[in-house]
Amino acid sequence: MKVCSVNGFVLFFSLLSFKTYSQNNLDTLGILNIIKNAYEICENDPEKTIELGKKALDASLKKKYLKGEVSAYNVIGVGYDVSAKYDSSISYYFKGLKLSEKLSDNSLKASIYNNIGLTYWNLSEYKNAIKYYYKALSIFKNSKDLKGIAKTHNNLGLLYEDMLDSKSAIQQYKESISNYSQLNDTNGLSVAYLNLGTSYNSLNNFIESEYYYKKSFSLKKENDYYGKSIVLLNWAQVKNALFQTDTAIALIQQSINDKEKINDTNGLISAYNVMANTY
Repeated sequence: MKVCSVNGFVLFFSLLSFKTYSQNNLDTLGILNIIKNAYEICENDPEKTIELGKKALDASLKKKYLKGEVSAYNVIGVGYDVSAKYDSSISYYFKGLKLSEKLSDNSLKASIYNNIGLTYWNLSEYKNAIKYYYKALSIFKNSKDLKGIAKTHNNLGLLYEDMLDSKSAIQQYKESISNYSQLNDTNGLSVAYLNLGTSYNSLNNFIESEYYYKKSFSLKKENDYYGKSIVLLNWAQVKNALFQTDTAIALIQQSINDKEKINDTNGLISAYNVMANTY
């Protein structure tokens, strides 16, 4: 599980040309743009993320730009996390965390707490992961940041599910859903419903599982072929567990059709494996 994130969640930014980055003429906006670009490429090129993060850090130190320093330490930590260099990742996060105490805006501190939680999760140090997720959650609650609250509860749900504690995961997902509902965030709701369905499936509560898979699917946009294909494949496995084989096969085929539209090779392999196990 590797995630490039701010506030612990994947963010997508517009690509910026590397040629425009010169430490001699960077202003604060330029520094933040480097950091945004670093997040954009972190999954595919974490080494470049680290390089850009260090460029932003050097420029921030020259400008005495504290927010830039904190943000740079954070993105460098992300790069090391994706590279599975966890000790380096945590070291940079804590450097950023220490400096963040001087900022009036706690959002960066919450971001770092979330990322520390993710790194400890990758290390299977679950107690530490939970500890730092709750530190982030406390900041989001104090600032009444409903989206931050919703996303952090969702992360905690995923973590508890990874710990095979589906009952705790369900509690977290329901908290996430409550906050996404207040925001009318259909995408966030769809993801949380999918995760909730998966936890009920883990408990062999197939009726509840199917109910939430249906809710998740109903919120997917028509052209969200990737998202729809995932829900359909999970839903099919519930139907298979309920011995409704024909329906399961139909759902798998729908999933395959959607995956073919986006050339999702790995997803197609998974779908064909599920289909083979269904027959």
